[in-house]
Amino acid sequence: MSNIEQQKKHFIMNFKVLEKATWRRAAGRPGGDIYEYYTWKNEMLKRQRRTPKNNYFILMSNMGMLENGCGMHRETKAKAIRKLKMAGLINYQRETGGAYQICKLI
Repeated sequence: MSNIEQQKKHFIMNFKVLEKATWRRAAGRPGGDIYEYYTWKNEMLKRQRRTPKNNYFILMSNMGMLENGCGMHRETKAKAIRKLKMAGLINYQRETGGAYQICKLI
């Protein structure tokens, strides 16, 4: 899909408001921001790889989130990711000294 407007429309179409509310309830406002960033990146990967049913581990880098309007302190992001994991909404991977990679479970 090379048309940017179609890509935005597709992302908005797959954005689930109640799912975002669940993430926000579990981890506060940072949970909602993480959901927006994760969903955007995941939908772009699904379109690129032509696998609409898969969820991917998405790198939650500080710079990537800041560039896309979801910037937050690393401590806030780490707390929110741990709260989302305890709520059973995501799974994460992390190497020592690296950024979190999260994958939506539901």
